[in-house]
Amino acid sequence: MFMFLRNLTLLFLLFFAISCSNEVEVEGPEVCFEQEVLPILVSNCTQSECHNPIDREKDLDLSSFSDIKSLVKTGDYNASKLFSVMVIPFGSARMPPSPYDALSEEQLRTVALWIEQGAKNNSCMPTVCDTTNVFYSGTIAPMLKFYCTGCHSGSNPQGNLDLTTYANVKEVVDDNSLLGTIEWKNGFNKMPKNGSKLTNCNILKIKKWIAVGAPNN
Repeated sequence: MFMFLRNLTLLFLLFFAISCSNEVEVEGPEVCFEQEVLPILVSNCTQSECHNPIDREKDLDLSSFSDIKSLVKTGDYNASKLFSVMVIPFGSARMPPSPYDALSEEQLRTVALWIEQGAKNNSCMPTVCDTTNVFYSGTIAPMLKFYCTGCHSGSNPQGNLDLTTYANVKEVVDDNSLLGTIEWKNGFNKMPKNGSKLTNCNILKIKKWIAVGAPNN
């Protein structure tokens, strides 16, 4: 009886922890689907054998707005399957599954806020591109994490390329493949795979960083 009560208590605490983890701050400026939400899903959910246009795991292509919207209850992120599978703390049911990293708190907040705001298929292009202060740690690494490391990280990164380290990023800078892929040049794979091309502003920031020697700053 003691063991039963103990296990019941542990299950309750686990459920409580999971429930609490679902609560995120959903106040903020308008979230743009194309520039903010779609890159998170493309980078973390459309790897090989997952929810991409070819494999369509569980008949879902999470580079498609219509398929994404089918997993959303507009205005209620906690009741949306798209969000609920992202906050499962462990196991194969969590999306993205192991060995891929779980989404960060900021990524979860972005998805939740977008759902609360009506899950619109919107796009917001910046009117001004500020390339005054471009650094690896503050500009390039966060950009790669947002758009690329959902696939290019972990124990089995896509293309055997882990973009979470400066040394590996510098290699693809030096062989020109970073610029070739993000500018969608002939002879290079278009990146982000299954996603939209990076904005001109983001490409300009990367090019400026490369032009000064791609420092680890």
